[in-house]
Amino acid sequence: MHGRKLSLYSTQIRSYSREFPIAEVYDISFRSMGEGEGILYLHTRQGVYPYRIHIDPSPFIHAFKQIPNR
Repeated sequence: MHGRKLSLYSTQIRSYSREFPIAEVYDISFRSMGEGEGILYLHTRQGVYPYRIHIDPSPFIHAFKQIPNR
């Protein structure tokens, strides 16, 4: 498995291979799989994109929800 970064900016969310304009990201959710792992879901205009993560996504989700006019 490769480590990848999901980055949040005021105008977009960027992964290794995709860029999602903030206006097209409707929500972010998380489902724990136990032992510090889980799936972060980006709910976008193009569909739902899952990302397997190994850290607490709460700060990332909170920061996303604080972006004005999204």
